[in-house]
Amino acid sequence: MKMDVDLFRGILLRAEEKCMGNIPVKFSQADFPEYAHEQIIEHVHLLHEAGYVEKTNRATRFDCYIMRVTFKGHEFISNIRDENLWGQTKQAARKAGSMSLDVIKSIAVNVAVAAATSVLPSGA
Repeated sequence: MKMDVDLFRGILLRAEEKCMGNIPVKFSQADFPEYAHEQIIEHVHLLHEAGYVEKTNRATRFDCYIMRVTFKGHEFISNIRDENLWGQTKQAARKAGSMSLDVIKSIAVNVAVAAATSVLPSGA
């Protein structure tokens, strides 16, 4: 199964919105109907392995649960939340020939920094 960076982003944004305290949030195909159930479950597991979310061991055949977004996950979300910045990030990653999460994260930081720098007054 190929990694899908748009699905990573969707899961992270939903987790950031829905996770409150220690109450697990269920993720299933109903949340992302354009993706197969197996893709969603695998991407939640990959985000957990990468340190972006904490998940529970509670899972069924049809869904899995995220407890919280980690600091690392929040930092990543901050750089990919904006649709325009996200589009620039994906475009740069495609041109670079790599859609790995590490490359996406690095490019997202650079795109966000460039956007922030462009709005600073000259000489700042």
